[in-house]
Amino acid sequence: MTKIDRIETTIVDLPTIRGHVLSMTTMMLQSIVLVRITFSDGSEGIGEGTSIGGMSYGAEIPESIKSAIDTYIAPLLDGSDGDQINAVIDIMDRGVKGNPIARCAVETALWDGLAKRLGVSVARLFGGPVRAAMPVAWTLASVRRRVEPGECRLIMSSAAFRSPWPSAWVSSACTTSPLRFSISVCPMKHNCAAAPGAFF
Repeated sequence: MTKIDRIETTIVDLPTIRGHVLSMTTMMLQSIVLVRITFSDGSEGIGEGTSIGGMSYGAEIPESIKSAIDTYIAPLLDGSDGDQINAVIDIMDRGVKGNPIARCAVETALWDGLAKRLGVSVARLFGGPVRAAMPVAWTLASVRRRVEPGECRLIMSSAAFRSPWPSAWVSSACTTSPLRFSISVCPMKHNCAAAPGAFF
């Protein structure tokens, strides 16, 4: 039996390049709760939980996620069999109501630990990956601020940038765009055809 020896949490504050404007606040950083579970065989699993916008956005915030794990979930799971994840989830479900982000962060760390002990990816545990790459969106500007022209041109000159819009439209958006401007960038060049493009 691979027991859960220790569950640790850390809040990491990642600054944003510029404020990310939401309807209820402007985010200048993104706080992420990292969860590290150490097992009796020395293996570790890592999980992550976060929310945005503070209490005006949802019921959980990084501080409450950390507190729920440190105060309630970690003591509840101490000594449990880390290989029996469904049984551990059942213990969490019976002992902690609500707090879905906190519970998910712990569950993710449990799956990560099991996958590492088995020498496979978490995706393999769930039947294998569906795709090797996926497009991601990179928002260059917020609703109340234009993209810096140099930054915009740098992104658009990237080999990974793809847009369904005519290049003249995208180029002029760097200097004359309205207040809203975001670009989707796909870092995996071979799979960029599926990436959404620019939106004005």
